[in-house]
Amino acid sequence: MNNAPIDPGVTTEAQKLALDTVSAFLDCSRKLDLDRAEGLLAPDMERIGPDGGVTSGRDVYLGYLRGLLGQVNDYDFELLRMTVTHDAASVVVEVHETLTEPDGTPVDVIEAMLFDLTPEMLIRRLSVYAKQ
Repeated sequence: MNNAPIDPGVTTEAQKLALDTVSAFLDCSRKLDLDRAEGLLAPDMERIGPDGGVTSGRDVYLGYLRGLLGQVNDYDFELLRMTVTHDAASVVVEVHETLTEPDGTPVDVIEAMLFDLTPEMLIRRLSVYAKQ
């Protein structure tokens, strides 16, 4: 993941912490380490999926992820780029995801993810946008 272009405008400690939080979450997702991911999510977090569906609450979201990632095979992604807002409140990530559906269908998708963070650098909202 460290080979991806990271925002060259990162100058503040808060921006570095924001990028570290999102990088750690992506690493947890890749390794299916959802117990560690729990500590990076705000209790009242929400995920807005590419279809507009909303998953509210850290525990509900982690359950959703466990179910989703437990059903697919060969899940991986390449981090294409990552940038952080000037105030370190949001991080935008672009990834190239690949996986195999349970029926054997390969999935290859480019996703953009907007992570909104709390002042404590916990993920408060994750908005996912997909282009297949």
